[in-house]
Amino acid sequence: SNTENGVDVEDAVDVNISSSTIEQHHGSVGVQLDNITGEVYVDDDTEIASADKGLNISTDSGNVTVLSSNVSAHDSTGIDISAANANINQTTVDNNDVGIETDLNDSSATTSALYQNTIQENNKAIVVTSNANLTITGNNLNQTSETYIDASGLTESLNATLNFFNGSGSSVSPQSADTDANVPSDVVYDPFLVEEKTESSTSISQIEQTEDFGHDVVAPANSVVTVGFPSQLNDSHSDYG
Repeated sequence: SNTENGVDVEDAVDVNISSSTIEQHHGSVGVQLDNITGEVYVDDDTEIASADKGLNISTDSGNVTVLSSNVSAHDSTGIDISAANANINQTTVDNNDVGIETDLNDSSATTSALYQNTIQENNKAIVVTSNANLTITGNNLNQTSETYIDASGLTESLNATLNFFNGSGSSVSPQSADTDANVPSDVVYDPFLVEEKTESSTSISQIEQTEDFGHDVVAPANSVVTVGFPSQLNDSHSDYG
């Protein structure tokens, strides 16, 4: 056990952490990056585990990319990013108090996204304190009894469509899950995926074009509701116009 930070960098330009294992820093931070200018990359199967906080990045004007890494078993937050914009992709974040927390400040950014991650068994999967055009899509959110997405501090809506909400080992909609495992009303989560889309070969555009999605529908008592799902006709159907 080590009570000092695993990696501690301050006032640097561009930081790249690749193929590293950083663990057992109890009472401290696995990776602490403060006042970084430029680009931050954490990638290539980097493992960050068993500290008070896993990856803590502060870069007001920089861009952060976390790719193909594993962040697990932290007493507070697995990944905490304060930056202009951020992309987290193909990363497993599990068994933390909070999985991922973002505070993004570039409202002109169009590339900030959390996509195709496996975020599971955290007390809260995702906390968004400032949105800055963040998109959350294609993730496997496996929260059997806790909070999927906390966006309670936002004044604008958050795009979290086409995620796989996995409760107790099967696909669920956030509204049908346990009342504590919720998505607040200011998060747009519908439509949601009905199967995982976390394979590295699947792009965001392919996720957006998927036919493997569901909708939440509220039907008043003693009523008939018709629900339509747009889809291309296949060879077994005919268009009778």
